[in-house]
Amino acid sequence: MLHERPWRSWAFTQFAPYMKPAEYWDNLSIIWIDTEFPNAHKDMWLDFFNANIKQKRKLMSSKERHVLLNLPKKVTIYRGYDDEIENALMGISWTLSEKMATWFATRFKAEGEPRIAEGQCEKSSILAYFD
Repeated sequence: MLHERPWRSWAFTQFAPYMKPAEYWDNLSIIWIDTEFPNAHKDMWLDFFNANIKQKRKLMSSKERHVLLNLPKKVTIYRGYDDEIENALMGISWTLSEKMATWFATRFKAEGEPRIAEGQCEKSSILAYFD
């Protein structure tokens, strides 16, 4: 966290090879939750989340794992975005809460039109759940 927000994912790539598995997942969780505009490096984030590193359960708290485990097979998801941002709808961060999606869509008061997308996904497609 000593790195400024835009540089934390870069720092993670530098230090990840030296982390124990639990440290990898714990640190990934911390920087993901605090990151802004993850779509700018979507492939990198997907590589992080799909890394073949043991103890992936450490990515989420026990409460978060419990929520994910108890979701139905088909999950309704929402994404708040600004239609001025190119490919914003195709982001990798979605929420189970329409209210939270509305917050994300309107938080910057951008010039574009705030939008809320609603979709369905298979629970098996969800990489992680963060409360």
